[in-house]
Amino acid sequence: RSFTGNGFEWIVNDDAENSVAVYARKGLNPKDDLIIAVNLTPVPRPNYRFGVTRKGNWKEIFNSDDEAFWGSGIKNDDKPSEAKGSHWKANSIEVNIPPLAMVVFKAF
Repeated sequence: RSFTGNGFEWIVNDDAENSVAVYARKGLNPKDDLIIAVNLTPVPRPNYRFGVTRKGNWKEIFNSDDEAFWGSGIKNDDKPSEAKGSHWKANSIEVNIPPLAMVVFKAF
């Protein structure tokens, strides 16, 4: 779904106060969905909650703040989704979003 509107979904597009944006890239199979969270400030955003596209255990698969990229090394352990509604989703996760970074999550 890379080239269709069905392959993209905004999750957080209104958090100007924290300068955070979160969106989903959707595959043909829901197990292929990715959630991307972006922090556009030099301030870490710990314990940031947002809705996820499906129930499951979400794993950080990419972090631009990784020390391998000369980042600060703020990472996330696997995050099981919780049945706490957030951003019009039935399930959500709470993550640490590093400063000036992008993190990508996938459900397993």
